[in-house]
Amino acid sequence: MSLGAYPLPDSTDTELLQESIERASSYANEQGTLIVAAAGNDGVNLDTDGDVISLPNEADNVMSISATGSIGYRWNDPGNGRRIRNYHAAFNHLEEPTTTPAPYTNYGEEAIDISAEGGNAIPSEPEGENWQYNMVLSTIFEWGDDGMVPAYGWKAGSSMAAPQVSAAAALVKSVNPDATPSQIRTHLESTGEDVGQPSYSGKGHLDARAAVDTEIDN
Repeated sequence: MSLGAYPLPDSTDTELLQESIERASSYANEQGTLIVAAAGNDGVNLDTDGDVISLPNEADNVMSISATGSIGYRWNDPGNGRRIRNYHAAFNHLEEPTTTPAPYTNYGEEAIDISAEGGNAIPSEPEGENWQYNMVLSTIFEWGDDGMVPAYGWKAGSSMAAPQVSAAAALVKSVNPDATPSQIRTHLESTGEDVGQPSYSGKGHLDARAAVDTEIDN
């Protein structure tokens, strides 16, 4: 889910909203669906933000995903002009690894389940640099001659990170068809890479290959 509301105050209305979300997420789990939500892009620690809450990512039965991204991917590397370029050499241009917490992401060891690559926004576009390669190429809508038309654009956000976890969950389900949503969630967390930043990555950083290759504990 690429949606959310923050900060929601400690109030009767917020409590009702949270209860509604948790009833829906519980029903979804019972029907075999794992709910994955973007943690938000306010750059705040959700564990220490006072008597407010972020929904739906802090609701029960919802995986909360923070965003990471690289800085410097393919900067100063125009490639060789061919469709397939030397990506191994391009990674040598990374100034920070792809597990670096994005400056915009919400975080908190208790609030975040795992992190995933969501692209790293930068304050300004360096002249002559391939800055957009730090971001995620996404489907968008833009104005055309006939109104809104589908297109592609470079984006960064926890809304780019959450779909990667959803896709990994689908891959795990494809090789473990009897796995329940709670088993898949636990499996994604247990197979996540320990990158030493629990405040930003919770149980770890998404490792899709390990999730697919490792047998689920029943």
